[in-house]
This record gives sequence, structure tokens and C-alpha cells, in this order.
Amino acid sequence: MTVQGTIKKYRWLIAGLLIVVCVLCLVYGLKWLAVGGQGDHQNVPLTRVYRAPITKGSGAILDLAAFVVLLPEDEDWACLSLSISVKLSNSRVGREIKEKKPFFRGVIYDVLDKAVKTGSSQTISKEQLKRDVIGALNGLLVTGSVDAIYYREFLLV
Repeated sequence: MTVQGTIKKYRWLIAGLLIVVCVLCLVYGLKWLAVGGQGDHQNVPLTRVYRAPITKGSGAILDLAAFVVLLPEDEDWACLSLSISVKLSNSRVGREIKEKKPFFRGVIYDVLDKAVKTGSSQTISKEQLKRDVIGALNGLLVTGSVDAIYYREFLLV
């Protein structure tokens, strides 16, 4: 049997398979057009970004690494991410915070976690959050105080 003989023998099978492939491509193409080319991609909300300039006054300013706090599952956002700088009353406070960094970061995380659990992401007050963090830190510092908090980044992701 030659190649031409084999093709003639299976021509209806080959034609049927070709038609099935064309129909599948057509159906997939129409589906892709119907959903706007996005397919099964997850819709991710846009991120709100707030960046404030840091104005240095008479006190030392200490930059702290970013904090990420998960929001409750019923929120539209997944987490709160923020970077803060603290204005210190003197340089000894900076040394105290650096020496006990994990402890003070834990205190700040506790304040942030409490804030996101008591309110929604729409009602988080940046000013109240600043006051709460300052109050928590000043209640634990021995060598001085935190005069102000500056947000370098405030993201709801």
C-alpha cells in the first residue's frame, strides 16, 4: 500500500479531525472575544498610594522598615503596607529603639493590627493611627520620646 492509498483510505477520518480542530479553535476564539481577552485572570484592585515628604526639624529622624498587616477577609483589600519614620526628641531614643528593635516593631504591629481589626480599610484614620503609635512608643521609651510620625508610604493593596 502506498502513501496515497493510505491517505485515500483514511481521508474521511482526517477530514473529520480537521473539522473538529477548526470548530474547537473557533469556539475558543469566540470565548476569548466574549470575555475581552482576559480569560480566567483574577481581577486585582488598583493600589492606593500615599507618599508624604519628610521635613526634618530639630529632632533626629529614624526610618523604620516597612510594616505589612493583613486585613480581614471581608475587605476589598488584602493588606495594609506602610513605611514610617519617627521624629525623636534626642539621639538616645534612636539608640534605644535600635537596641530593642524587634520589641518596638512588635508594639507598632500590635497597634496597626488593632486598627485594621476595629475598623474597615475605608475608615482607617491616618492621624489617629499616628497618635496611637506615638502613644504606644512613648509609654515604653525610657530615654526620651517620639515627637512625630511621618508616613513615607501608606498602601492599601
